[in-house]
Formats: sequence, structure tokens, C-alpha cells
Amino acid sequence: MNNISEDYLFMLLKLRNFQANNAAALSIIPTLDDEFVVFNNDLDDFIVQLANSTADTTGYALDKQNKRKNLEQLALQISNSLTAYFITTDDAKGRKLADYPSSYFVRANAEDLIAKCKALYLLAEPLATPLEPFGVPAGMISDFNLAINSFILENPEGSLAIDVRKENAVLAEKTRQKIMNQLNNRIDLLIRIVEVSNPFLYQTYLSARALDITGTPTAPLQEGTVTGPEPVSIVTYPYNPNREFRLQVLGGNATWGLGNLPSMLEFFNPIVPGDNPRLQSNSIGPSGDFLLIKADNPAEVITYKLWVYEA
Repeated sequence: MNNISEDYLFMLLKLRNFQANNAAALSIIPTLDDEFVVFNNDLDDFIVQLANSTADTTGYALDKQNKRKNLEQLALQISNSLTAYFITTDDAKGRKLADYPSSYFVRANAEDLIAKCKALYLLAEPLATPLEPFGVPAGMISDFNLAINSFILENPEGSLAIDVRKENAVLAEKTRQKIMNQLNNRIDLLIRIVEVSNPFLYQTYLSARALDITGTPTAPLQEGTVTGPEPVSIVTYPYNPNREFRLQVLGGNATWGLGNLPSMLEFFNPIVPGDNPRLQSNSIGPSGDFLLIKADNPAEVITYKLWVYEA
């Protein structure tokens, strides 16, 4: 789990426990049981999406590194063997095509390594038998071709894993917003039925509903106000997909997010007083150097506090 959503997850789990421990007392509130069925289903989705959004992809990098090392060693052996073979056959053209310095394959980028290895394979494949006395045993050329293809296919696998992780991060944030919308606009209002008749139950709900901020408290980077119909750019940073923003607002509902221009919100999220989102840039949008905020009601004055966490 990353620290973007863990505070919300703890709060949502507290609410799940509150409902489970007080089901009988809460049953007097019409439709609340149905609301918590939806809540619990969404929370299960949120937990799975959070887990998938932080799935470890280091295994792909290590596997790719091992496959490259194997390919480099095979390429060097076949290059040396071909060069020796072409020397003995007085084939100057073949020698020029086959001869690479020892450091070439280690230093080559992935595209050059694949291209040169494919060229070596095409040279070596029809010479499998003549190359045996030069250090290329039976089967090595076939292994070389398999190593090339395995390395080629490794890049999409790692990229796909990272893409799936990003997709789940976006899904987790959408699910969190859906749950918060249900809390703000339905469950919070329904629970007020017991505010007077059962104040202890109501206060217990509020305690569960409180968002506990984990980690060391820090002062906000910036505080200010916005009003009117247009979005206002409050900070500017070169886009970094891993940078995190946390925002709090008072005074009314607002919309905040990223934009590529200082006056245009392109990738945005709603926020209400009492909400406290901490989001990575890549869960807000794929680009945008400007962080903007806009009052949903132009007549309201929105007070905001902003924290920024560099990756």
C-alpha cells in the first residue's frame, strides 16, 4: 500500500467495524443497511485496487537483466567464433560483419543489441556444423535465437505490468471518490437520525468517520483563498508522475487538479470540506505543470491548504 490512500483506508475500515459492531442499533435507520452493503462492496474493490496499484514489478526488471546477460554472453561467444572461422576461410567481408569488441554487447542499448544479435544469428545459422571446432557446440545457435526472442518479449511484459499498476491506481482513486460521495451525501445524513436519540452511537460514528493523518505532521506549503467562476493556479511544478499533493478546503465545494495552462483545468477531482485527498500526479492526469483550484459556487470564498510531497 502507498501512503496516498492509507489514511482513507484506515478510516473506511473503522467505519466497517463500526457498522458490524452496532448493526442492531443501526437497524432502526431506514435504508442504512442497504447503504452499508454498497459501502462494503466498494471497500472490497478499493482494497483490491490498492493492492494491485502497488504490485511489485522488480521481478520483471531482474528477469530482464538476467535474460540480457545471457544474451550478451552468447553473442560474444558466437561473434568470436565467427570471426575466427572467417579468418581461417579468408572471408574479409564475413569477418567485418562478425567482429565486435568485447565491451560492445554490454554497452549497446536494447535496440542495437537486438539488431546486432539478429545479424549474428543470420550469419551463424547456416554454419552450425563448421563452427563446432571454433567453440560453438551443437544447439548453441538455436539457444542464441531463443535468447534473442526472449529478450525482445521481455520489454512488453514489464511495461504491461507497470501499465496495469497505473490503471489500478486510477481505479482505486475513482472508487475512493465514489465511497466518499456516498458518505458525504447519504450515510452521514442518515446517521443523524440518532444524533439526539442515541448521542453515544452518533459520537462513535463520528469518531470512526474521522480521518486520522498518519506520519509526522508538517505545515502546509501554501494557504490561500479562491473565489469566482475561473480556476486559479496555486502552484507550478514540472510534471512528475510520482509527486503527491494533499489538499484541504473550507467554505464550500471545489474542484482541483492539473492543467497545462495556468487558466484551464484539464484533469480534475472534486473536493468538499472535511475531505483530505493525497494524490499522486499520475492518478490525477498524464500531464500538467499547473495545479489549479476552482470554487464550484462562484459566490463562495474557498480557503485552501496545500501540502506537496516530492517522490
